[in-house]
Amino acid sequence: RMDAAKLLARDTLQKMVSGEIDLVAGANYLSWEIHPATTAELPDGKYLGSNLGFEYIFLWIREIWDCRDGDMILYYTNLPRHQAELKFLEHLKEEAEKWLLKYA
Repeated sequence: RMDAAKLLARDTLQKMVSGEIDLVAGANYLSWEIHPATTAELPDGKYLGSNLGFEYIFLWIREIWDCRDGDMILYYTNLPRHQAELKFLEHLKEEAEKWLLKYA
């Protein structure tokens, strides 16, 4: 189960970085499909997603969700929301690239 999750994660992150799939759609898939399927076998550590190294990916996807929902954001509060979201997307892509270098 864990090997399959890691393969799906790597495939999803590669597609996110290459632009084959939307960054948010890919991060949502990791958050709602891959991560929950792994927590029984490998619980998270201190941070959500740390069991598979997704903690920073999840940080930025939550900021994007909050930005789009009009909820409080924690970063780039000095920018208009559309500009803050662009920054969050940049960070999300950077974290996907870092994950691939570290885990793929």
